[in-house]
Amino acid sequence: MEALTGNNQQNYNSMKDLLYKPQRALSFLALLIVMIAINTLHAESYSDNVLLSLAKKYRLGINCDVNPQKAFKIYSSLIEKGSTKAMDEMGNMFLKGEGVNQDYPTAMQYFKQASDLGNAQAAYHLGTMYHKGYGVKQDFAQAFEYYDKAAQAGNHNGYYGAGYLTYKGFGIQQDYEKSIAYFEKGAALNDNSCEYMLALYYLTGHDDKQDFDKGKQLLYKTLKHGHPWMEDFTKYNVVDSLRKVALSDQGKWAEVKTGRITRKKRIFENNATDSILQGKWVGKLYTYDWSGQKIEREQAIRLNLKADNGTLALQWYENDSLLTNYNADRLGNKFTATVSSQLELNQNAQWVLSATDFDVDNKKGKNILYANLQRYGIELREPMYPTLAVLEKMPNDPITITNIYPNPFQNNIKVDFEIISGQKIKPEIYNNIGVKVYAGTKLNYPKGKNSMNINLSLPQGIYTLYLKGDNYICSHNIIRK
Repeated sequence: MEALTGNNQQNYNSMKDLLYKPQRALSFLALLIVMIAINTLHAESYSDNVLLSLAKKYRLGINCDVNPQKAFKIYSSLIEKGSTKAMDEMGNMFLKGEGVNQDYPTAMQYFKQASDLGNAQAAYHLGTMYHKGYGVKQDFAQAFEYYDKAAQAGNHNGYYGAGYLTYKGFGIQQDYEKSIAYFEKGAALNDNSCEYMLALYYLTGHDDKQDFDKGKQLLYKTLKHGHPWMEDFTKYNVVDSLRKVALSDQGKWAEVKTGRITRKKRIFENNATDSILQGKWVGKLYTYDWSGQKIEREQAIRLNLKADNGTLALQWYENDSLLTNYNADRLGNKFTATVSSQLELNQNAQWVLSATDFDVDNKKGKNILYANLQRYGIELREPMYPTLAVLEKMPNDPITITNIYPNPFQNNIKVDFEIISGQKIKPEIYNNIGVKVYAGTKLNYPKGKNSMNINLSLPQGIYTLYLKGDNYICSHNIIRK
């Protein structure tokens, strides 16, 4: 037998010891089994990740043709093995309709399964579905619960989601300090959305911690990490614009300083009756920050209100331009309407009203109307900044045209109007160059609601109808189709 030397001799001696010492042999065997198991697990994990990467390439067309069918097959096989990453990715396919029919319930089922098994990214996706109302009733509290679950697992998207809802106070008590803590943890992981929210926080200075230099630094960091909006921020000098706004004259808050309204958002008792609400109201709209503690902006506003038998019809005007209509029913002492019904009423709108509250105070014999007008942003699918309107009632017009139909018309139109006192009314119509093309008979009409029918033959075009009373004229555009 060939002599053993060096390492060979040491290995031989070790094997000899194990052969003649059963306890050591058992320990060695157990260690060997553990090492084989660990290597096997690593091999499975590695192969799973390779397959996940391949499926993603097929799904998105990375260096290959898009092939969602192949991606679907790979994800399905991995899900059978219990891969939570594959469950999450499959949920994304159904959420976005990538190669499959968009199916929110199925997407949620995959996300829920993966989240229950500890996948933080799937928890974040569940939060997004509740946040935006994808396939479920919008529920900010449920969204925060899933976002926070993802954040507790160290997921950067979870930090953003939980911070975002806390920043605005959706589904959780509004708190800038707590939201910033979430964003800072996400920014430490180079999450550009968290960096953007931090930049926004320092630029706006909602809680008097404005720092333009810090905000600008964060914006450039966000740009470096690929946030899609940052090029516009730099292109249009948004930082400099915000700086100018912050340094502008604060004298515009005179009405606030004199106590007409407080800096803290009012708590509404909804004490305005239908008869008080009825009419036209003019005044200022104040926009608060998310905490409701600080007034950020003011603008002129006019509301036309009609309240009758528990229903409310509202028209919102700024600079004589109609911004939105709002129809709602009184539930208890509050007017509410679904967002979907307002979207049907205001097609192609950027925002709609989702809720309204009204209080009336009588000061020096004059009614002051406080209106809490909650706007809902269509693109973001969430409420906008809180607002408070402070309004005074305008005197009623002697004559008010309430409806004209059909409009556009062909040969006949019906005009509904109201007058505050009985008087003679004469209809006249002028074309777009100011030439009178129709003159009706001057007739007596009683106080209140009235109607008149007009038969006429005119070329196609836009005309102006005038109702002329004793001492007042009102007008409305009509269209001959």
